[in-house]
Amino acid sequence: MKGYNFAMVNSSAPTSACDTLWPLVRPPGAHDRPIEDAALLRPAAASLADLIGAPMTAWLLGPGLTERLSISELSPERLKRDRLRNSFLRNDGLKWAGFIAETGIDVVYLKGFATTHDIYPDPDLRSMTDIDILLRKADLDRFITAFKGKGFDFRKTPGTPPWGFISDASFLPFCSSDGVTNIDLHIAPDDYPVHRSLDTQTLFAASRVIEVNGERIRVPSRDHLLLLAISNVIRDKFEADSLKGMIDALTLLFLEDWQPDWALIEDLARRGGFTKGLSCFLKLVKHLNPPSAHLPDQLIRAYHGAASVEFDHLLGDLLTLSLEEPGMFTRLKREILLTAEAGTIIWKNLRRLKGLVSPSQGLPTEGRQVEKS
Repeated sequence: MKGYNFAMVNSSAPTSACDTLWPLVRPPGAHDRPIEDAALLRPAAASLADLIGAPMTAWLLGPGLTERLSISELSPERLKRDRLRNSFLRNDGLKWAGFIAETGIDVVYLKGFATTHDIYPDPDLRSMTDIDILLRKADLDRFITAFKGKGFDFRKTPGTPPWGFISDASFLPFCSSDGVTNIDLHIAPDDYPVHRSLDTQTLFAASRVIEVNGERIRVPSRDHLLLLAISNVIRDKFEADSLKGMIDALTLLFLEDWQPDWALIEDLARRGGFTKGLSCFLKLVKHLNPPSAHLPDQLIRAYHGAASVEFDHLLGDLLTLSLEEPGMFTRLKREILLTAEAGTIIWKNLRRLKGLVSPSQGLPTEGRQVEKS
């Protein structure tokens, strides 16, 4: 690889995906790599378990390798504890999905709550911290009123930056009084610029209804599910918090009974203005864990100069799974060089500047009206 010599930084750092855990980070049966020395994979496996949870890590690696690794992060006790937590939070979400159905409000479930029920053989593999729900603006006030009647309220988070909450697709966490349930309410599938092409109406029109434990829940089409997994990874700049979304996207790419409509995804990315970030994601996949199915090479850009150096730094972090929290300068550099078009960078920073004068509270206008009533 050009621009970055991993050996100069760490003599034990891997120089390719073949030296790392990544060829195994795909559904069981989709890899046939022989493992000669499982001990070499222990640090990366421990990091992966901490980032995406023990049940998902054990499923990806398979029972044989999980047992051979013999690490505390994948111990039977840890696996049981994490699975119970996943099951509790997932079933809590299904309980509230039943309540939403009673209200008659039509919603689409996004991100983890959708993927866990749609693409994984066991829904308790994937960990979740919140339930992402997309609804039409016209239903927002009624939704908030119904859930406030059940003790829900919007809660400020301690990590809110000085410019406030700048998302134009969702709001502050909408939490139950006992703190168990955290709903991320969306009025657009994802932040600018994604909703320029994939808007709420488009996503609803292509969505599907699946049945889970007797409850009928609406989820995005698989093409939209893949695109949103990628767009969330892009928005999070491939940091640690984005790894669950990256696993979702990779799992979709390795499904045997479905293939992405790359023409549709390319059209949405071009019209929305986020082909730069999509290119970075696809380039990483080709280096880390390429599926046997076709990837749209025409969307993958060649990097030169500073962009090439920054990509190699990012690839090195992912190869070793050493995804430490980057500083603000690193985030901005990665955004400029790899993940965002100029228009998006300008849009976000204008909102940040505006927020320094009048910080956004991250509350829907309709929500404030409900509070006053």
